Amino acid sequence: MAVYDVVEGHISGAFVKYGKFLARYPIPILAAALLATTALGFGIFYLESEKDLEYLYTPENSRAIKDRYTVMQSFPDRSSDEFYEHQLPTLGLYGDIIVVGGNEGENVLSEGVLADISIIDDFVKNITITINDTEYGYLNVCAKRSGECVSSGIQNLLNGSHLDASLTFPSVNVGDEIVDLPVIMGGIRVDNNSVVQSAEAFRLRYYLQTVNGTMEISLAWERAFLRKMSQLKGNFTAAYSVSQSLNYELNEGTDGDVTYFSTTFTIMMIYAAVVCGTGSCLTARGFLANVGVYSAGLGILASFGFCSYIGVKLVNIVGVMPFLIIGIGIDDMFLLMSGWLQTSPSDTVEGRVSSAFGIVAVSITVTSLTDLLAFCIGATNIFPSLRNFCIYTGFAIIWCYLMQLTVFGSAMVFHTRRVQSSRHCFTCTKIPSEEQVNSGGKLWRCLCVCFCLGRKYNRKYDQEDKSIFERIPLHISSVILLKPMKVIILLMFAGYLAISIWGVINLEQGLLLNNLVPRESYLYSYLRFEREHFGAYGPVLQVVIDEPQGYWEENTRKNIDSLLDSLQENEYVGNDFSISWLDSFSTFHNGSLPTTQTTFVQSLQNDFLPMNPHFSGDLNISESGIIQASRYYVRSVGVNNSYHQGQMMVNVRKITDTSDLPVFVYTGAFVFFEQFVQVLPSTLQTVGVAVAAIFVVCIFFIPHPLCVLYVTVTMVMILVGLFGFMHFWGLSLSSITMIHVVMSVGFSVDFSAHICHAFMKADGMNRNDRVEIALSRVAAPIMNGGISSLLGIIILVNSSSYVFLSFFRIMLMTILFGMAHALLFLPVLLSLMGPDKQPPKDLEPKVDKLTINPVLNIERGESMKRQLKYIVTKVSVKCGPDSECDPPHKEDDVVYCY
Repeated sequence: MAVYDVVEGHISGAFVKYGKFLARYPIPILAAALLATTALGFGIFYLESEKDLEYLYTPENSRAIKDRYTVMQSFPDRSSDEFYEHQLPTLGLYGDIIVVGGNEGENVLSEGVLADISIIDDFVKNITITINDTEYGYLNVCAKRSGECVSSGIQNLLNGSHLDASLTFPSVNVGDEIVDLPVIMGGIRVDNNSVVQSAEAFRLRYYLQTVNGTMEISLAWERAFLRKMSQLKGNFTAAYSVSQSLNYELNEGTDGDVTYFSTTFTIMMIYAAVVCGTGSCLTARGFLANVGVYSAGLGILASFGFCSYIGVKLVNIVGVMPFLIIGIGIDDMFLLMSGWLQTSPSDTVEGRVSSAFGIVAVSITVTSLTDLLAFCIGATNIFPSLRNFCIYTGFAIIWCYLMQLTVFGSAMVFHTRRVQSSRHCFTCTKIPSEEQVNSGGKLWRCLCVCFCLGRKYNRKYDQEDKSIFERIPLHISSVILLKPMKVIILLMFAGYLAISIWGVINLEQGLLLNNLVPRESYLYSYLRFEREHFGAYGPVLQVVIDEPQGYWEENTRKNIDSLLDSLQENEYVGNDFSISWLDSFSTFHNGSLPTTQTTFVQSLQNDFLPMNPHFSGDLNISESGIIQASRYYVRSVGVNNSYHQGQMMVNVRKITDTSDLPVFVYTGAFVFFEQFVQVLPSTLQTVGVAVAAIFVVCIFFIPHPLCVLYVTVTMVMILVGLFGFMHFWGLSLSSITMIHVVMSVGFSVDFSAHICHAFMKADGMNRNDRVEIALSRVAAPIMNGGISSLLGIIILVNSSSYVFLSFFRIMLMTILFGMAHALLFLPVLLSLMGPDKQPPKDLEPKVDKLTINPVLNIERGESMKRQLKYIVTKVSVKCGPDSECDPPHKEDDVVYCY
């Protein structure tokens, strides 16, 4: 308690001093705040965005990225002269088409469908683009081999008239290349002799050049391909895609849904005005509440500007930040307004404002600090998308906090001045006194009652009018503190925890690409067709030896063969496909390879490679005749589940890592598979560090170690529920939902901290009384803050963007679980096992006489009656000379005086 008292005293004292200063100079403070925000806001003109999914949603400097760099350095890009698909260091650039029969299961080997494929092939090859007045066609941008465009698909067989003959499953020879039929044909049915009888789908893929100087042209051709394919009509069903389709679709969906924020902003303003509308034209706080919403908006503007100034690029996930900050800002606004309502109306403007800031100083500081802390820790994450999101959101939290203290604080000063001078909330004209109302006619009195409530501000009342939204939460304690309800609530949360743990156990990791795009998108159909018809094979794996080896030595060759055999014995690798220049070279020499480096390399360069140019891209031979690097290939089996894709990568890496050779295994897809392996440990590490850091902060800001423990336990329960119910709502743990989970860490402590802090500040004879008083002070801000946050995100329920939709679901659960724990679980727990507190002397039951002074500031209602039962029993009541008491009444021999 000593540490807390020091911290509480310093913070409250500082806020009281600030409140007095603000009450004296509201206009200069308001002007300074607006000027600073405007200066930061101008930074938005320098805003730059980053939309590359690989950069944003894969771990930075991952092993796959480093391996890719090694591959690209060792084996130059040959997409313009000697292109082979399996040699690609990346996923490549391409246009892809999947054609299925008009009816489900229809044979695409029919003459009609084959004719349609020829039409599609000609259509694609006639697509042209114009850049800087120069026209480029497919022939200019296509990947080439021996001067001819290379396409990977059924058109290879069609152009070579191979479809006129019988196709033997699983492969067919096309020139010097072996074409795997399951890669280009889906739903294949064969007879007893493995001859293909029918197929349900064809694939046509058009690879493009990726060498320096052609990338922009190839990307422009991809975009033209998308436009043209959307216009293609025929008696066939086709789905299409390009290498950048997921980039385009995800960013388009996110950019479009950002416009929802304007609707959210309007909803929040309306709700805030309604909640604070008391029905009195004098005490209504609707305009004041709207300033609180605007203050949060200023925090958002400043964040975008500041981050632009310091060069932090905007990423699509930042689109959810405004919805988040509006909720945080309104929560602080409701707390400040609640503190203001707890002050004495008879006090001066300076006294009321400074007291209000002193009352809520710790509450708004600890919640803002814990939120900020969670995002600061998230800003150190290895995923750039999460890092940039946390930087934007963290600064927005800081500036929103400052705007509530300055802009909203200034508005609170003006509101207090208006109320105390009895001026109308809309027109700011003087409200007629009771005498002036009664002196007029009937119509005049009716107008005054309807529009001004016919009275001036009354200093004799101990609190201002509260709206129905602020009064309803006050009755929560009368229900939940009943013994049967306590049992029901504890059982309910035990069930919640059990269900959540079951959900956590079954929570899936990874990301289905279908979830990232709307159902009406062209890409959704393409991904569905690909999964249904072409899931038998996974990517080709490159086995790279990146240091010189004695390939002419038998022991080296045995190690390589053993390594390839070990890979093909793994459950994630097929045993029916491998490419090895060394095996082919050995066959070329009938098993008797040259035994010296000089003869080995000379034979390789002068005899073997000229006759087998497709292996030239698998060898890096220096001018001095040293084989600096070489590579071999095996094919992984088809795995659609992202978790198993990550496990496949881990498994094959274990095999190569234990080899005596300087070798690694790589494929372009590994760059994306890294997230499936890293997302769980990264999430647990970030969340764990954030929880620990928040625990330390709470030690200084929450009055009692037991309360700190309860807040931490509640935070963990909310997070367990969040992870568990993600499973029930169809969400998996991915690089996108990880961001939302980290975001939720700070919010899971906010409401709980409010209730525990209020409980320790409340004076009462027992725990039940203190819980009741605490709820009377913070239940309304918690409930209204939660509801306003829900209204702020409800517009996203129909979002077509997975980023926004997953944010909505996780944020909805965070808010509901947070409110439930703060308003139900914690009050019951505190009433049963809350920290004890010595009652103040003015609540001692040994009172014979009671004098009530005009500034007695005990809240009306049941909570006050419960307190007074201990101090006003069978006594003579004497009111102060200048105070007014309601007519005394008896109830069970208890006299209540207000």
